[in-house]
Amino acid sequence: MPDRRVVFTDTNTVGLEEFDFDAARLAPDQCAIDTLYSIVSAGTELASLTGLEARRYPVYPGYGGCGRVTAVGDAVRDIAPGDTVMSYTPHASRALTGTLVAKGPAGLDP
Repeated sequence: MPDRRVVFTDTNTVGLEEFDFDAARLAPDQCAIDTLYSIVSAGTELASLTGLEARRYPVYPGYGGCGRVTAVGDAVRDIAPGDTVMSYTPHASRALTGTLVAKGPAGLDP
């Protein structure tokens, strides 16, 4: 299945586009994450979509996700492949990030 992400292509215009996810770009401080859920902000993201917040398009929104870690960089500690995490990631099927990644409680069903 191809990877997909949400994109705002213009004011009040939302699309779903395919993209090439390259796990080989994993930096030492990053995790590769398969997204299970992402959270839409009714404030910031809708302001960006509707033009209330000045933006240059395209915009790839999103900053709250829940997913499963598939790989970790050499410098990542306390998070391992298979862990469920909450993270600062875009609305995309997969992502690389080292920003605000927190492991979920053991046994939590996301």
